Amino acid sequence: MDGVRHRTDLPTALVAALFHDLGKLNPNFQPKLDGIDVQEYSSHAYLSARAFLAFCATNRRLRQKIGIFSDVDVFSVVHMVARHHGNLGDAKSILGASERAALSEFMKSQPALPISNYLGQWLEHSDFDVREPRYDDLLDKFALMPDDTLRTIGIKLEYFLKTQFGFACLVEADKRDAGNNKWFRRDDDLGWAREQFSENLSTALRNLSSVTPLNRLRTSIRDEAVRNVQVSLAKGERVFSLTSPTGSGKTFTLLAIADAIRTSRPDHSIIYSLPYLSITEQVEDVCRNVVFTGNPSFVTRVDSRSESLELEILLKQIESDPSKTYELLSRSFSIETFDAAFIVTTFVQFFETLLSNRGATLLRLPNFSKSIFLVDELQALPQRLYTFFAAYLQAFCELFDSFAVLSTATMPALCLPDANVSPEKDARKLFPCYRTPRELLSFEKYYGEPAFNRYRIQPLTQDRTPLTLDILAKAIQHGDVSSLIILNRIDDTQNLYRMLSMGSEADQGIILLNTHFILNDRREKIEKCKQRLKEGKRTILISTQLIEAGVDIDFPCVYRDLCPLPNLIQSSGRCNRNGGLLGGGVVYFFELRDEQGKSRAETVYRDPSDRWILDFSRQAIHSSIPEADLLSVQRAYFDLVNSKMQIGNHRLLVGNKKKTDNLIQRINEAAFEIVGSFRLIDEKDFGADYQFYVPQDEGDRLWEDLGRRLFEFAKTAAAACGRLPFAEIKRRQLAIDDQLRRMSGRVVQVRAFDERTLPPSEMRNCVAREICGVRKLALPEIDYSSDTGIKLNGAGHAII
Repeated sequence: MDGVRHRTDLPTALVAALFHDLGKLNPNFQPKLDGIDVQEYSSHAYLSARAFLAFCATNRRLRQKIGIFSDVDVFSVVHMVARHHGNLGDAKSILGASERAALSEFMKSQPALPISNYLGQWLEHSDFDVREPRYDDLLDKFALMPDDTLRTIGIKLEYFLKTQFGFACLVEADKRDAGNNKWFRRDDDLGWAREQFSENLSTALRNLSSVTPLNRLRTSIRDEAVRNVQVSLAKGERVFSLTSPTGSGKTFTLLAIADAIRTSRPDHSIIYSLPYLSITEQVEDVCRNVVFTGNPSFVTRVDSRSESLELEILLKQIESDPSKTYELLSRSFSIETFDAAFIVTTFVQFFETLLSNRGATLLRLPNFSKSIFLVDELQALPQRLYTFFAAYLQAFCELFDSFAVLSTATMPALCLPDANVSPEKDARKLFPCYRTPRELLSFEKYYGEPAFNRYRIQPLTQDRTPLTLDILAKAIQHGDVSSLIILNRIDDTQNLYRMLSMGSEADQGIILLNTHFILNDRREKIEKCKQRLKEGKRTILISTQLIEAGVDIDFPCVYRDLCPLPNLIQSSGRCNRNGGLLGGGVVYFFELRDEQGKSRAETVYRDPSDRWILDFSRQAIHSSIPEADLLSVQRAYFDLVNSKMQIGNHRLLVGNKKKTDNLIQRINEAAFEIVGSFRLIDEKDFGADYQFYVPQDEGDRLWEDLGRRLFEFAKTAAAACGRLPFAEIKRRQLAIDDQLRRMSGRVVQVRAFDERTLPPSEMRNCVAREICGVRKLALPEIDYSSDTGIKLNGAGHAII
């Protein structure tokens, strides 16, 4: 219970913590843990739930004193207790029928269980006997939440959030207790932050000071945002928007805003969330090597490819010094649970945690309380979720003492649309207290500044002649300046690269960049471009939208295939980014078509109901338009988003089928399992994910070493008859995770609808062999090139 109390004072969570393990007094439970094959009923979670219901039935006044006021609270506690060793289920299926029946039969055959007496050590109460048959009826009553009970809940979102958060606190505390982990890294980090955060940030900002017009504007933006957040905090506001032009220094502005909030809330941590891995690396680098230079380990990056030097060192030390085991487990748990004062992570990690029902994912959620969320590049979210997540975050922040700053150069209209849907999908009913986030800048004046009028967007061709790749290639070849070309499809970038490279000398500076390269090569390509541009060498970078948000790179000329308006503006942010070109830069906008005249953009933005998005871009950019005039175009676009799109629609797993569903409706139903199936990226649109390890040379055996570690782990576990100590299991899992991280720089991820398009990989019994979801490229010298990436079989399969 102390572990839960450390995270929350939510009454239902504290009560769940008190009751959740009482069922371990089941006489069959401990023998099962000892590895004995127990045939009788040996579970404990449902028995704990039954004990709680028995307590409530015999202690009606006392239950109110401890915060259980209504049947809704009882449902919430039963839900947490019964599911705490698994995942939160939907409210209409809290307790399974077969498990209830087995428990009922077990109760008939048992002598008195000392559950009530044991509870008395912590809570004085009227005794109860869990064996009484009437508790079978109670368990049946609270097995599912009927529709009429759901309808009586005043604020359904509050029920959803509190039950999910309480469950998360319970699961996190349970894991801590199992590992005897008393260390809260976040508390230690916050101690350092109270003394050093502001000083480190101020020093970094002084070192950045410059007399250029652009940097003076960046300072003005930062100062205004900080002043306004201080005023808004005094009014009790918690969620803010930061609308600021591309290249205006949003990273340092966000850090300054967070510092201003920290001044009044020194016990709050920071979670900095970004859409792409490439940007998380960039922000981590700035925070570690520019801002917190005196204590770079203060910054913890958590994503699928993040590395931890601390864990690597401990894994090596533990081989000769087993006493390091506790420290290793504690530090790995802190990363796994976001138990740190400064986290840099991805949208996938952040938003999927907010909606999750899975115990393993929800381990992070307790550390979302008393946090400052910096959500940068908000426009990268699915458009139907802009306002949904703004409202959801506001409700979360108000319940759990957190704050959020939503930032982008292309800010959506974050207002709830007028209700024109059924009540269960009505955002205004789910979020009745929602207020549009407080904007921290008078941004109109900055968008009108000459320093932020750095380019013009103009159609590449004025006539209606279909623009094919060969026409595009000729237009680029006739130019004489460095250019960034952003296309929607990977195969289009590959084909254009081949056209431009044909007959060119090796040092012509034609570079291809997309997700079909290993991470090491992608980093190297971006650095190579930056260096060439710095040296004044003509550079042609051909990329997908991978490059369009957050990457600090500056080209005098950008070409962009047809796309939604926010993508176009983000792409344009790579043009004359630092404002150094006399006369400004130019962004050529065009619609690429194949030889049959079909739009390539429409093969990516393919939903017929969203066709208006591309039509808007076609109509809005019909003639030359300067950057300074884009703000009014943005507003018109986002007004249409609000009027045309059903807020909260997304593909979810309903039953056994993924389909377009509505998050608002499912939260109204307390359908935790359906909501928890939320994934930010849906493989239906672009195929399933496949990962390939590309060996560096013939001597590279990292992939085989990974397989060996897994085999040895399985062999050792089998020899121990499934009773391998937890610390040893965790140590081996961490060693495998560390191996995967060390391999990540040479892993390429591709999406494919048909496995036959994939290149050959290492096989076993005529089946592609995977180790931890990673295949090894069988013929890397044929099927991978640092110039062109991984090779797929057949044309037209590489989309994104």
